[in-house]
Amino acid sequence: MLAMTWRLESYLDSRGRNPVEEFILRLPEGEQAIVRARIDFLMEVGNRAREPYSKSLGRGLFELRTKSSRIFYCFRPGEVIVLLHGFTKKTQKTPHREMQIALDRMEEIR
Repeated sequence: MLAMTWRLESYLDSRGRNPVEEFILRLPEGEQAIVRARIDFLMEVGNRAREPYSKSLGRGLFELRTKSSRIFYCFRPGEVIVLLHGFTKKTQKTPHREMQIALDRMEEIR
């Protein structure tokens, strides 16, 4: 059976900027490579991604995980993954502010 590849989209702000790509570009080179590999993995497995690589946060929001980075994403019909927001993890718990940014962006694209 042929593996299905999901299509990747990124949230663009009102000025056409891509905040997730800007976040990735600010990471150290090694972390950039890890994050991009995780995104490639996500495109391969889509909604079958599970911990430790991906975690459901409820309300249709998910986080793609590396040791020190998180990328929030959601799904759209037609096997589309939308990257919403990225941040560097500094605490055990996901900061409410970071999650709210992702939820607001998800609401905006729906």
